[in-house]
Amino acid sequence: MRLKMTMENKCVAYILSRNFHYTMDYIARGLGVSQGTISNSIKEVEWLIRMGELNCELESIKEMLRQKGYSRQVPEIPTINLSGKIPVVNPIEKIQR
Repeated sequence: MRLKMTMENKCVAYILSRNFHYTMDYIARGLGVSQGTISNSIKEVEWLIRMGELNCELESIKEMLRQKGYSRQVPEIPTINLSGKIPVVNPIEKIQR
C-alpha cells in the first residue's frame, strides 16, 4: 500500500525539487510514492503558494531540511574539449572557486 502524502510531505517534495534541485524520481523513492504523485504534489503546493497560504510553513520546512543536511544539488556539466588543444572550464567549477 502506498503512503498518503500529507501536506508536510508535499511541502518537503516541493522544497527538495524547486529549492534544492533534487529529481522527482529521487524524491519519490525517498517518500515511497510514484514520480507522478510527486509531480501532482508539487503542482498543488505551487497553487497554494499562489493563493498565499503556505509561505510561512515552507520556510520552517526548508530550515528543517537544511538542519538534516539537505542542500542544493548542482547538476554536473561535463567538460568538453572539441579541438583537443584548448580545455573548456566547467562554469560551475569556476564559480565555486
